[in-house]
Amino acid sequence: MRILHVNTEKTQRGGERQTILLAKALLERGIDSAILCGKDYPLEDVARRERINTIPVRNGLEAVKRLIVDGGHYDIIHSHAAKAQGQAAIARVLTGKPHVYTRRVTFRPGKLFPTRLKYRLTDKVVCVSKAVKKILMDNGVSEEKLFVIYDAVPEKKELNRVRAEKFLSYLGIPKGGKVVGNIAALTPEKDHNTILYAAAEVRDAYFIIFGSGVLMDKLQRTVYDLNLSDRVFLVGFKEDVEDFFAVFDVFVLPSLEEGLANVVIDAFHYHVPVVATPSGGLSELVIDGQTGMLIPVRNYKALAEKVSYILAHPEEAERLCKNAYAFGKEKFNYEWMVNEYIDIYNDCLGHQVK
Repeated sequence: MRILHVNTEKTQRGGERQTILLAKALLERGIDSAILCGKDYPLEDVARRERINTIPVRNGLEAVKRLIVDGGHYDIIHSHAAKAQGQAAIARVLTGKPHVYTRRVTFRPGKLFPTRLKYRLTDKVVCVSKAVKKILMDNGVSEEKLFVIYDAVPEKKELNRVRAEKFLSYLGIPKGGKVVGNIAALTPEKDHNTILYAAAEVRDAYFIIFGSGVLMDKLQRTVYDLNLSDRVFLVGFKEDVEDFFAVFDVFVLPSLEEGLANVVIDAFHYHVPVVATPSGGLSELVIDGQTGMLIPVRNYKALAEKVSYILAHPEEAERLCKNAYAFGKEKFNYEWMVNEYIDIYNDCLGHQVK
């Protein structure tokens, strides 16, 4: 079995991370995998470091051409983003190769003919949460094509706590200072404003926001306007960002839209209590009072209240962490995820590969 993954996104976010994790896991199972990706984009660099074969392309037209030429050498084309789905759907017509698409967002797809057509030219659609599946069904995608496979991450790695602590010192955060963390692209649906206004309420903690995006300058101005420059830090994209879970006392994700958020699964693995909104697939991850705490969307006072409560009640934080770790290990299991994808591929091809 040979799988050609397609992801031409310019950024390195959760979907790109999952593309790498799946391709790497398949290779470890003896299933040949390669990634068609944007030339000189972060995904190409990460794939090469992980020794995954890449087919780099400069634009969408070249992507379609390479899919038609190279796609014939693979058994299945697996797209991992909306743009890639369209590119793979065109190749599906000319190569006849089965096309699997993983959808990770809860934005409603358009109902125009091109969107409907690319779903017709997708043999199976993997939804990373029940919330994603429901939105696609509500938009007319046949339930027979839809399968739920939760994103997952490998068992926790050894974190570089020394690196994380040095970074806190660099930022001027004193030893023993309480740290609230967030890891998310700086885009509107992640609602970082709610974090900033909550930080103004929680005066005895430091907030570190990891991620890059179009809202960086606007958010920096808000930090300045709220006089938070000594306690709130927008630090941009960092490699091996998981290391910083070693110093987080709370992880927050007040998203307006979320397909699933595998960064929350990271928080579960690394025993960091989570406060989040019930947006999209987050409600399938964070069970209020059991695996974390939920707040209404755009409610900074509720976020501040929950963060303050967790920081003041370490025994409650520990209880949430234990529950979340067990829940994540059972329901968002990395081996199970890989096996489910292999089953999807087998079903496309009509034969069994272990």
